[in-house]
Amino acid sequence: MKNMYYDRKWNQAINQIKHGTTKELLSEYENLHPDFHNNPFFLYNYAALLNNMRYWDNSAEIIRSCEKYLNDCDIQMLKGDNYKKRHHLMQAKVCFELASQMCPGKFAPLFELVNVYDSINQPIRAKELADHIINMQVKVPSATITAIKMRMIKRVEAE
Repeated sequence: MKNMYYDRKWNQAINQIKHGTTKELLSEYENLHPDFHNNPFFLYNYAALLNNMRYWDNSAEIIRSCEKYLNDCDIQMLKGDNYKKRHHLMQAKVCFELASQMCPGKFAPLFELVNVYDSINQPIRAKELADHIINMQVKVPSATITAIKMRMIKRVEAE
């Protein structure tokens, strides 16, 4: 019964984003955190919210808690984004590499790796990966994948 109550409160907090402010949503997540500290889905959403609000250190802390229960491609992507935004590029690289190994067919981790390689002055590795992305087979077409491929084509052509 207690879980149903808190699940309902969490659902209400998520729905607030449509009608309330992000700060109000953050306040709800802060209030619910003690009761959901072991729910990986709550923790991921909380960390994503903190990341979007530019509280990258706090987001990283919540992601560490989340990893105790669940560690998948999305978690590594968020963790890598936190590192990237805090200019910890080598740690971001590790996360994006792990995410790409977890889901080899996904474009986003590879795209982020190209950006990291460019930022850490590894243009040869960035170009190799950009070429790989351009040649990857698209399983489910989307605007995001098309945009990634187009950016990689422009990047390669600019060299």
